[in-house]
Amino acid sequence: MAFVRIKHPDIEETGSVSERAYLRVYKEKGWELADTQPAHPANVDPDEPKRPQRNDSTDAWRTYAVTRGMTREDADELSRDELVTHFDTLDQTQES
Repeated sequence: MAFVRIKHPDIEETGSVSERAYLRVYKEKGWELADTQPAHPANVDPDEPKRPQRNDSTDAWRTYAVTRGMTREDADELSRDELVTHFDTLDQTQES
């Protein structure tokens, strides 16, 4: 499976997804191809956005929230600590 690096005009960081996911989902939501380099080695899960450290900036957490499916408006309404708590709870629920 091929992976591509993508970017969105509203987000500073790039992400990577399978080429299939890009064509089916992300392209329609305004994401663009960032480059043509392979996005990840085979042993890295490209569909899992890199979670910021707890002490990273609020902007880093808001960007992460958007890559996890939260709207930009909802992310902007939450503090960094609220975002950390939200994803701690969400990830624990998904693991159960």
